[in-house]
Amino acid sequence: MTVIASIWTDLLRPRRNAAQDGGGDPATATAETTTYKGEVPEGKGHRGDKRLESFRQGRRAARRKVLSLLGEHHPELLSGQRGVTLSREEVSRFTAELQRLLSSYSYKTAAQFLAIGFEKGTESLGWRVPMPAVPVAIAREPSTISPENFRGLGRLRKLERKFLESLEREPDGRPDVRLGQLLFSAIVFGGLLSKSCLEPWWEALRKRDLHVDDKGVCLNMAAEAFSGPVPTKTARKRRALRGTHPEGTTPATDQKPVLLYRRWFAIL
Repeated sequence: MTVIASIWTDLLRPRRNAAQDGGGDPATATAETTTYKGEVPEGKGHRGDKRLESFRQGRRAARRKVLSLLGEHHPELLSGQRGVTLSREEVSRFTAELQRLLSSYSYKTAAQFLAIGFEKGTESLGWRVPMPAVPVAIAREPSTISPENFRGLGRLRKLERKFLESLEREPDGRPDVRLGQLLFSAIVFGGLLSKSCLEPWWEALRKRDLHVDDKGVCLNMAAEAFSGPVPTKTARKRRALRGTHPEGTTPATDQKPVLLYRRWFAIL
Protein backbone atom coordinates (compact mmCIF):
# COMPACT_ATOMS: atom_id res chain seq x y z
CA MET A 1 0.00 0.00 0.00
CA THR A 2 1.52 3.30 -1.13
CA VAL A 3 0.67 6.79 0.08
CA ILE A 4 0.14 9.17 -2.83
CA ALA A 5 -0.45 12.91 -2.52
CA SER A 6 -3.80 14.25 -3.68
CA ILE A 7 -2.08 16.36 -6.35
CA TRP A 8 -1.53 13.08 -8.22
CA THR A 9 -4.82 11.33 -7.40
CA ASP A 10 -6.80 14.41 -8.47
CA LEU A 11 -5.13 14.21 -11.87
CA LEU A 12 -5.85 10.48 -12.13
CA ARG A 13 -9.52 10.85 -11.31
CA PRO A 14 -11.86 11.48 -14.28
CA ARG A 15 -12.98 15.10 -14.05
CA ARG A 16 -16.68 14.36 -14.42
CA ASN A 17 -16.48 12.15 -11.27
CA ALA A 18 -14.22 14.40 -9.20
CA ALA A 19 -17.02 15.81 -7.03
CA GLN A 20 -18.64 12.39 -6.58
CA ASP A 21 -15.34 10.85 -5.50
CA GLY A 22 -14.75 13.61 -2.96
CA GLY A 23 -11.81 15.10 -4.83
CA GLY A 24 -13.23 18.61 -5.10
CA ASP A 25 -11.86 21.08 -7.59
CA PRO A 26 -8.54 19.81 -9.05
CA ALA A 27 -7.38 23.44 -9.28
CA THR A 28 -7.36 23.71 -5.46
CA ALA A 29 -5.30 20.60 -4.63
CA THR A 30 -3.78 20.54 -1.12
CA ALA A 31 -1.08 18.54 0.63
CA GLU A 32 -3.60 16.01 1.95
CA THR A 33 -2.69 12.41 1.13
CA THR A 34 -4.76 9.48 -0.07
CA THR A 35 -4.17 5.73 0.16
CA TYR A 36 -3.77 4.35 -3.35
CA LYS A 37 -4.16 0.57 -3.85
CA GLY A 38 -2.96 0.34 -7.42
CA GLU A 39 -5.93 1.05 -9.71
CA VAL A 40 -6.97 4.38 -11.14
CA PRO A 41 -10.65 5.33 -10.57
CA GLU A 42 -12.33 4.90 -13.95
CA GLY A 43 -15.28 6.60 -15.60
CA LYS A 44 -17.99 4.70 -17.45
CA GLY A 45 -16.50 5.45 -20.86
CA HIS A 46 -18.23 4.70 -24.17
CA ARG A 47 -19.32 1.07 -24.40
CA GLY A 48 -18.42 -0.66 -27.62
CA ASP A 49 -15.81 1.91 -28.66
CA LYS A 50 -12.73 -0.32 -28.47
CA ARG A 51 -10.41 2.23 -29.92
CA LEU A 52 -11.32 4.88 -27.35
CA GLU A 53 -11.09 2.36 -24.53
CA SER A 54 -7.66 1.25 -25.77
CA PHE A 55 -6.52 4.89 -25.77
CA ARG A 56 -7.76 5.35 -22.20
CA GLN A 57 -6.06 2.18 -21.03
CA GLY A 58 -2.77 3.33 -22.59
CA ARG A 59 -3.10 6.73 -20.92
CA ARG A 60 -3.78 5.17 -17.53
CA ALA A 61 -0.83 2.78 -17.95
CA ALA A 62 1.52 5.69 -18.80
CA ARG A 63 0.38 7.63 -15.73
CA ARG A 64 0.75 4.58 -13.47
CA LYS A 65 4.30 4.15 -14.76
CA VAL A 66 5.08 7.75 -13.71
CA LEU A 67 3.79 7.06 -10.19
CA SER A 68 5.66 3.75 -10.01
CA LEU A 69 8.97 5.41 -10.94
CA LEU A 70 8.35 8.29 -8.54
CA GLY A 71 7.87 5.74 -5.78
CA GLU A 72 11.22 4.12 -6.66
CA HIS A 73 13.35 7.23 -7.21
CA HIS A 74 11.57 10.16 -5.53
CA PRO A 75 9.08 8.94 -2.90
CA GLU A 76 9.06 12.40 -1.32
CA LEU A 77 7.38 13.74 -4.46
CA LEU A 78 4.91 10.87 -4.58
CA SER A 79 3.79 11.34 -0.96
CA GLY A 80 3.54 15.14 -1.28
CA GLN A 81 6.22 16.34 1.12
CA ARG A 82 6.67 20.10 1.29
CA GLY A 83 9.68 22.04 0.04
CA VAL A 84 11.18 19.25 -2.11
CA THR A 85 14.06 20.37 -4.34
CA LEU A 86 15.36 18.56 -7.42
CA SER A 87 18.14 19.57 -9.79
CA ARG A 88 17.68 19.68 -13.55
CA GLU A 89 20.04 16.71 -13.85
CA GLU A 90 17.85 14.63 -11.53
CA VAL A 91 14.74 15.49 -13.54
CA SER A 92 16.57 14.67 -16.79
CA ARG A 93 17.65 11.27 -15.46
CA PHE A 94 14.09 10.53 -14.35
CA THR A 95 12.53 11.47 -17.71
CA ALA A 96 15.24 9.54 -19.58
CA GLU A 97 14.33 6.40 -17.62
CA LEU A 98 10.65 7.05 -18.27
CA GLN A 99 11.32 7.46 -21.99
CA ARG A 100 13.30 4.20 -22.06
CA LEU A 101 10.38 2.25 -20.58
CA LEU A 102 7.57 3.72 -22.70
CA SER A 103 6.73 4.08 -26.38
CA SER A 104 6.97 7.55 -27.91
CA TYR A 105 3.21 8.10 -27.75
CA SER A 106 2.92 6.86 -24.16
CA TYR A 107 5.90 8.98 -23.14
CA LYS A 108 4.13 12.10 -24.39
CA THR A 109 1.16 11.31 -22.12
CA ALA A 110 3.48 10.53 -19.19
CA ALA A 111 5.49 13.74 -19.64
CA GLN A 112 2.32 15.85 -19.69
CA PHE A 113 1.07 14.14 -16.53
CA LEU A 114 4.43 14.65 -14.80
CA ALA A 115 4.66 18.33 -15.80
CA ILE A 116 1.16 19.11 -14.48
CA GLY A 117 1.95 17.30 -11.21
CA PHE A 118 5.20 19.24 -10.79
CA GLU A 119 3.34 22.47 -11.50
CA LYS A 120 0.74 21.73 -8.83
CA GLY A 121 3.43 20.72 -6.35
CA THR A 122 5.26 23.99 -6.99
CA GLU A 123 2.08 26.00 -6.40
CA SER A 124 0.67 24.20 -3.35
CA LEU A 125 3.67 22.47 -1.73
CA GLY A 126 6.54 24.86 -2.41
CA TRP A 127 8.50 22.43 -4.60
CA ARG A 128 11.58 23.70 -6.42
CA VAL A 129 11.51 21.31 -9.37
CA PRO A 130 12.42 22.14 -13.02
CA MET A 131 9.61 21.46 -15.50
CA PRO A 132 10.30 18.49 -17.80
CA ALA A 133 10.16 19.01 -21.55
CA VAL A 134 6.87 17.82 -23.03
CA PRO A 135 6.91 16.47 -26.63
CA VAL A 136 4.61 18.21 -29.11
CA ALA A 137 3.15 16.41 -32.14
CA ILE A 138 3.62 18.25 -35.45
CA ALA A 139 1.18 17.45 -38.24
CA ARG A 140 2.75 16.22 -41.47
CA GLU A 141 1.83 17.23 -44.97
CA PRO A 142 -0.53 14.61 -46.46
CA SER A 143 1.11 12.24 -48.93
CA THR A 144 0.83 13.20 -52.59
CA ILE A 145 0.92 9.52 -53.63
CA SER A 146 -2.70 8.43 -53.69
CA PRO A 147 -5.14 6.78 -56.15
CA GLU A 148 -7.01 10.08 -56.53
CA ASN A 149 -3.84 11.92 -57.57
CA PHE A 150 -2.93 9.20 -60.06
CA ARG A 151 -6.40 9.49 -61.62
CA GLY A 152 -5.80 13.20 -62.10
CA LEU A 153 -2.45 12.62 -63.78
CA GLY A 154 -4.05 12.50 -67.26
CA ARG A 155 -5.52 16.00 -66.79
CA LEU A 156 -2.14 17.23 -65.58
CA ARG A 157 -0.42 15.93 -68.70
CA LYS A 158 -2.85 17.92 -70.88
CA LEU A 159 -2.09 21.08 -68.88
CA GLU A 160 1.61 20.35 -69.15
CA ARG A 161 1.41 20.15 -72.98
CA LYS A 162 -0.60 23.39 -73.18
CA PHE A 163 1.92 25.11 -70.90
CA LEU A 164 4.90 24.05 -73.01
CA GLU A 165 3.09 25.18 -76.18
CA SER A 166 2.44 28.59 -74.63
CA LEU A 167 6.15 29.08 -73.96
CA GLU A 168 6.87 28.74 -77.70
CA ARG A 169 4.64 31.71 -78.53
CA GLU A 170 5.49 35.39 -78.12
CA PRO A 171 5.78 36.00 -74.33
CA ASP A 172 2.96 37.92 -72.68
CA GLY A 173 4.32 40.97 -70.90
CA ARG A 174 1.73 41.00 -68.09
CA PRO A 175 3.29 40.33 -64.63
CA ASP A 176 0.35 38.16 -63.44
CA VAL A 177 0.70 35.87 -66.48
CA ARG A 178 4.44 35.58 -65.98
CA LEU A 179 3.96 34.81 -62.28
CA GLY A 180 1.42 32.09 -63.14
CA GLN A 181 3.89 30.51 -65.55
CA LEU A 182 6.65 30.53 -62.95
CA LEU A 183 4.40 29.08 -60.24
CA PHE A 184 3.05 26.35 -62.56
CA SER A 185 6.60 25.44 -63.55
CA ALA A 186 7.73 25.34 -59.89
CA ILE A 187 4.88 23.00 -58.93
CA VAL A 188 4.93 20.65 -61.94
CA PHE A 189 8.63 20.60 -62.76
CA GLY A 190 10.23 21.86 -59.53
CA GLY A 191 8.49 19.75 -56.89
CA LEU A 192 6.95 22.68 -54.98
CA LEU A 193 4.26 20.44 -53.48
CA SER A 194 3.71 21.78 -49.95
CA LYS A 195 0.72 24.15 -49.82
CA SER A 196 2.28 26.00 -46.89
CA CYS A 197 5.26 26.92 -49.10
CA LEU A 198 3.38 28.56 -51.99
CA GLU A 199 3.08 32.02 -50.42
CA PRO A 200 6.64 31.97 -48.95
CA TRP A 201 7.91 30.94 -52.39
CA TRP A 202 6.26 33.98 -53.97
CA GLU A 203 7.49 36.28 -51.19
CA ALA A 204 11.08 35.05 -51.63
CA LEU A 205 10.79 35.68 -55.38
CA ARG A 206 9.27 39.14 -54.86
CA LYS A 207 11.99 40.13 -52.38
CA ARG A 208 14.64 38.61 -54.65
CA ASP A 209 15.86 36.40 -51.80
CA LEU A 210 17.36 33.99 -54.31
CA HIS A 211 20.60 32.76 -55.78
CA VAL A 212 21.09 31.97 -59.47
CA ASP A 213 24.12 30.30 -61.04
CA ASP A 214 24.85 28.08 -64.03
CA LYS A 215 23.32 25.05 -62.26
CA GLY A 216 19.99 26.40 -61.06
CA VAL A 217 18.01 28.83 -58.93
CA CYS A 218 17.66 28.67 -55.16
CA LEU A 219 15.00 30.52 -53.09
CA ASN A 220 15.19 31.03 -49.33
CA MET A 221 11.65 30.77 -47.95
CA ALA A 222 10.39 31.68 -44.47
CA ALA A 223 6.93 31.09 -43.02
CA GLU A 224 5.51 31.97 -39.59
CA ALA A 225 4.22 29.10 -37.48
CA PHE A 226 3.58 28.49 -33.77
CA SER A 227 5.60 26.70 -31.10
CA GLY A 228 2.71 24.29 -30.40
CA PRO A 229 -0.78 23.43 -31.58
CA VAL A 230 -3.52 25.89 -30.61
CA PRO A 231 -5.56 24.06 -27.95
CA THR A 232 -9.15 23.07 -28.57
CA LYS A 233 -12.01 24.65 -26.64
CA THR A 234 -12.04 21.70 -24.23
CA ALA A 235 -8.28 21.96 -23.64
CA ARG A 236 -8.56 25.71 -23.00
CA LYS A 237 -11.29 25.06 -20.44
CA ARG A 238 -9.20 22.45 -18.64
CA ARG A 239 -6.12 24.67 -18.56
CA ALA A 240 -8.19 27.55 -17.21
CA LEU A 241 -9.35 25.28 -14.35
CA ARG A 242 -5.76 24.39 -13.56
CA GLY A 243 -4.73 28.04 -13.63
CA THR A 244 -1.68 27.27 -15.74
CA HIS A 245 -1.68 30.56 -17.66
CA PRO A 246 -0.69 34.00 -16.37
CA GLU A 247 -3.46 36.48 -15.70
CA GLY A 248 -4.71 38.15 -18.85
CA THR A 249 -3.56 35.41 -21.24
CA THR A 250 -5.25 32.40 -22.79
CA PRO A 251 -3.85 29.20 -24.32
CA ALA A 252 -4.80 30.51 -27.76
CA THR A 253 -2.94 33.82 -27.39
CA ASP A 254 0.24 32.78 -25.58
CA GLN A 255 1.46 30.51 -28.39
CA LYS A 256 4.89 31.81 -29.39
CA PRO A 257 5.36 32.52 -33.11
CA VAL A 258 8.43 30.96 -34.71
CA LEU A 259 9.89 31.19 -38.20
CA LEU A 260 10.24 28.04 -40.29
CA TYR A 261 12.92 28.23 -43.00
CA ARG A 262 12.96 26.12 -46.15
CA ARG A 263 15.07 26.28 -49.30
CA TRP A 264 13.68 25.55 -52.74
CA PHE A 265 16.08 24.63 -55.54
CA ALA A 266 15.40 24.02 -59.24
CA ILE A 267 17.90 22.86 -61.86
CA LEU A 268 18.16 25.10 -64.93
